[in-house]
Amino acid sequence: MAQAKRQEAELKEKQRVQDSINKAKEAAKRQQELLAQARRQEVELKERLRVQDSINKAKEAAKHQQELLAQARRQEAELKEKQRVQDSINKAKETAKREQELLAQARRQEVELKEKQRVQDSINKAKETAKREQELLAQARRQEVELKERLRVQDSINKAKEAAKRQQELLAQARRQEAELKERLRVQDSINKAKEIAKRQQELLAQAKRQEVELKEKQRVQDSIKKAKEAAKRQQELLTEASRQEAELKAKQRVQDSIIKKVKEDSKYQQELLIQAKKREAELIEKIRIQDSIIKAKEEIRGQQDSVATEIDDSANSEKTKYRNTCHYTINMYDEFYKKNHIRTDPYSISDDLTIELYKYGQQVNVFFNSKKDLGCVSYFTRNRSSVKVKLENNQTITFYHTWNMECGTFLFKGNLSKSQIIQLKKAPIKSILLKGTEGTHNITDIDYKEFFIDKLKCIE
Repeated sequence: MAQAKRQEAELKEKQRVQDSINKAKEAAKRQQELLAQARRQEVELKERLRVQDSINKAKEAAKHQQELLAQARRQEAELKEKQRVQDSINKAKETAKREQELLAQARRQEVELKEKQRVQDSINKAKETAKREQELLAQARRQEVELKERLRVQDSINKAKEAAKRQQELLAQARRQEAELKERLRVQDSINKAKEIAKRQQELLAQAKRQEVELKEKQRVQDSIKKAKEAAKRQQELLTEASRQEAELKAKQRVQDSIIKKVKEDSKYQQELLIQAKKREAELIEKIRIQDSIIKAKEEIRGQQDSVATEIDDSANSEKTKYRNTCHYTINMYDEFYKKNHIRTDPYSISDDLTIELYKYGQQVNVFFNSKKDLGCVSYFTRNRSSVKVKLENNQTITFYHTWNMECGTFLFKGNLSKSQIIQLKKAPIKSILLKGTEGTHNITDIDYKEFFIDKLKCIE
């Protein structure tokens, strides 16, 4: 009976030990599952770290791995605690069964030692896995820092590009202002030359007027000479009449002597008048000669004026031809970064309130219409899209639609320019241009530079 109780107690003790072993095996199994799960997550983490955009997910996975590692450490602590209990149980069993179960105890200790070694190996592997996870997390952090540095460098590059672009725009503006200054100086020189010519013409005109006054004075003298001649003629008639009276009054000597004396006096006076008339006639002939010289001088001046006007017209035509055959750029460069040509012409004045620019970047070609007219906004939305219609003198109309950002206030239109439109625009000069904004239209018919597209489209080819 006592032996049966001892066997029953031993059986219960064995059962309790077996339960402890089973629990330890289950804990080890869970540890293996956690280890397998950690390995799977390690593979997933490697895959995520391969893609730069998955850094945040890698952080979350690493955080989860930390939680799993903490859980594994807690389980390891529980296992150690169970092992300590198991050691106490083993010590009690050794005290109770030192004589009967030495061999069984040695075998159990051997099995337990193998199990401990296996669990310890699992723990070491888990530690190694956690260490690799830490290294991967550190690598992910380094890659994150590198990415931030690359982004910072890219931002610096972008800012440098923007600064270079602004510098290019300022340089282009300076070139435009320089060209405008040169044009103004050229126009000022032409104006100064025209003023000098006008001044010379005014001087010649004043000289002609002075000569004309002198001529009038000479004409007045000539009239005086004619009047003197008429007076002399009348005196001659009187002399004839006196001679007739002398023939009739021979009988009256006293009267005859008086008449003769008077005639002699009149004859002397007439002689003086005749001499004076001859002098005035000579002066009048000289004045007529001077008048002929003045007329010839006027004709020469008129010929010189015609020649100067012809030279001015020829010079203006030469300047205009040179201007039409020359391309003027604000940007004309090769973009080394994107390997594309970058071209933008100067704003060409088409009328008093419109300029046109041509723009090309790579294969994309655009045309810019700029006006100070306030037509609301320049919109690219379909329901109220802004447009420009160019009508040519052959009655063909080419329509452009705004394709860039919305601009409000002044009319700053930017549209695409296709190859077929380029061919059409080269066929005839501009007749009119219709600008359409969101709040109105403006039709331009007074075109100063009708041949713009014919002359300047070659500048972007």
